[in-house]
Amino acid sequence: TTPAVMKIKPLLEERGYDPVVFHSKTQILDELIEEGRISGIIDLTIFEVLIPLTFHLPEELAENRLRLAGEKGLPQVIAPGGLDMLIFPGTKEAIPPEYKDRILHAHGPDTVLARTTRDEVGWAAKIISERANRAAGPVAIVIPLRGFSEVDKEGQHFYDPEADGAFAQVVKDTVRERVDIVEVDAHINHDEFAKKVVDTFDEMTKKVGI
Repeated sequence: TTPAVMKIKPLLEERGYDPVVFHSKTQILDELIEEGRISGIIDLTIFEVLIPLTFHLPEELAENRLRLAGEKGLPQVIAPGGLDMLIFPGTKEAIPPEYKDRILHAHGPDTVLARTTRDEVGWAAKIISERANRAAGPVAIVIPLRGFSEVDKEGQHFYDPEADGAFAQVVKDTVRERVDIVEVDAHINHDEFAKKVVDTFDEMTKKVGI
């Protein structure tokens, strides 16, 4: 989802925001939220919620994701970036046996990606939706309908519209009325999606006076 981030950042700057980009596994963001130095969140890549399914990263990363921003009432725009994959360290030969029949992708010499199933995507969507429901501030979930990562698009081997479709379905079935759902008929890395994310964030922050 790096291309999406690189498109969204200048669009935010054009509208007068001062965006700071964080790596998806960072805990620095929560520290800055606690210090009151963050006024809004665009969370594009949220694969940490899948950590309990793989157990190779600290589970607290999954436990804490979205919670603090929600508790503080910060405006949040959330996207399902990276939910098409489970991430394993090592080589294809080293991943747990139960994942060896998945579609696999070597992401460099020491990381392997395994395509998530429809049930796993839906499981992640439920966690995200429940945390969005508990948020004290405004939340929008913006959903790209043509894929969640660079390897999850038409012509690529992780592209699975049926599995990805579970995200929108579960979100619609789970979120409360005050959580906005925005569907975009584009890939997560396309210009159209980047613009919709920024439009949604801009509208939200103006409503709360940021």
